[in-house]
Order: sequence, then C-alpha cells, then structure tokens
Amino acid sequence: MIHNTLGQTINIIGTTEESRINTTVPTTNLRFLVKFTNEYSGKVLYSYGTNVVVKSRFTKMDIAYNTTNDVYRSRINLSPAGYWKYEIFEVSYIVNVGELNPTNAPKTENDVLTVSDENGVVEGRVDIGKINVVRADGTKEVEFTENVITETIYIYAPE
Repeated sequence: MIHNTLGQTINIIGTTEESRINTTVPTTNLRFLVKFTNEYSGKVLYSYGTNVVVKSRFTKMDIAYNTTNDVYRSRINLSPAGYWKYEIFEVSYIVNVGELNPTNAPKTENDVLTVSDENGVVEGRVDIGKINVVRADGTKEVEFTENVITETIYIYAPE
C-alpha cells in the first residue's frame, strides 16, 4: 500500500516488468496509464506517470498533485482523502514519442486510437494496488461552526 498526503506528488513503485505484455518494444517506448478509483464514492481518475524508471525488478513513476486533473500532463487531485485503488496499464508505441496528447495517447484503458506507429496501444493491466491519501495535519475535510446560545434554557421534569 502506498501512503500519500493530499497535495504532494505520488511516488508509485510497481512491478510492471514481470507482468509486461508487449516485450517486442524497448522500455523507452512504454508509457504507463494509471487509473485511480475512490473506494467510497467510486470516482474514477486517470493520469500518465512521469519520471518513469523501468528496472528488471520494479518500475518507479511520479504523478503530481494539482487542483485540476490532466491525464496527459500527469496532474491529479485525489480528493476526497481516503482509500483509492490504482491500476497501471501498459501503453506501447512502435516509435519513441515525445509529449503525450489526445491524438497519440489513449485517455482510458478502453480508448482505441487509429493504428499508427506514433499512436499508443493499451496492452493491458500490469499492476494493481491501493493508495491511502490523508489530509495534512491541521487541515480538516469538514468544518463545523459552533452556535453560541445567549439565552437561558430551562428543562422541566414532569411531576
């Protein structure tokens, strides 16, 4: 389980290489689409990982916090705080692509793009896990306002 504080970059370390689906392309031609599902509300968000490092035993990637979600620029807002399930999907390219955008990168795991060397293909899910997102100390998710009573209230018991 990954532990994260709301507002900080999420560091994901997974085991994508042992579950790898398309072994014909080099690791430099792989991108990883991460699907987040809130376990309470069912809210679903997507983001591609950045600063990806693929090793034989693990894959490390980052996803930055932002108040607005952007799948292609690796920005996500995992609010409300709580437990989120994450799934990592392998997206492979024939050629090494630079910047991801709506024309060359699938937005969801079910998105199918026109067949092209520059367009990514979602090969399938290669890792799954949970993330516990907590609020920073001193911040509250729910704020209460106390009403001060300025008059005397009497309670009488029946005789």
